[in-house]
Amino acid sequence: MGIAADRIRLVIVHQRNHVEDHMVVAVYQGGRWLILDNLTLALVQDTDESEYAPLYVLDDHGVRLFQTR
Repeated sequence: MGIAADRIRLVIVHQRNHVEDHMVVAVYQGGRWLILDNLTLALVQDTDESEYAPLYVLDDHGVRLFQTR
């Protein structure tokens, strides 16, 4: 796809208005993280997506608990 492995993540998120958790794809492009949700088929900036609380990140280094910087 032409996207470097260190610029793509699978993110398990908690949907604040639902009971279940969900997985989305995050891609770093143009100096920002873009989130693709297969339930809505919407591509949004991570700063625009307040419905999700990230829990875990899966990337080329493995699985880890999400931490803000």
